[in-house]
Amino acid sequence: MKKLFLLLLLVPAFCELSAQAFPEGTTSAYFAPNPNSNVKYRGSIDASIRIGNSGVGRYGITTIHGLAFGDYASVGLGTGLYYYTQRYYKETTQWTLFLHGQSNLINPKKHKYVPYAGASIGYSGINSIFAEPTVGIKMMLKGGQALKLSIGYVYERYNGSLSKMWEPVPGSGEVVVDPDSGESFPTDGGYVLLDDVRAHLSGFVISFGYQF
Repeated sequence: MKKLFLLLLLVPAFCELSAQAFPEGTTSAYFAPNPNSNVKYRGSIDASIRIGNSGVGRYGITTIHGLAFGDYASVGLGTGLYYYTQRYYKETTQWTLFLHGQSNLINPKKHKYVPYAGASIGYSGINSIFAEPTVGIKMMLKGGQALKLSIGYVYERYNGSLSKMWEPVPGSGEVVVDPDSGESFPTDGGYVLLDDVRAHLSGFVISFGYQF
């Protein structure tokens, strides 16, 4: 009975606090996010291929999530997978994490086709860092959505161990496996130069994506 009495006393007090939580003449909707705000969520998903060198292959699928500021600028954090096929590595799939910024060059609300420029900087799981400026064009759809096509140049710098970067030389001896580390080595020690590895990791990138 005492608990019920205390509960009845607390109900009016709670109602009074709730009424004081909002300025006079307003409701909770007064504090709801403004749908007309210039800052909105912006995301995209992209597929890419690196070209320009027969010894290099990198296919990627990535997604970016962040904020758009007005009709022109956006920034976001991206992640995804890169599939490397170049000759200096065993074929491998690695995750990536990067920061991306982008700017429309004309107002997307007034034009169907919108040129844009962007840039990414990040890290790939093969132990490399990369920077990638891009230019492209968007075909605008309803609600700020768009189809994107871009071309860019990626500079990627390998920071891993040179002992994993060998290339067998024609006519050399057989490949042996180190029993301690499990790594494979050609018997003649035919390693590639680290500078060559860094050069081969860079190249032009074509990307197709969907903005939402």
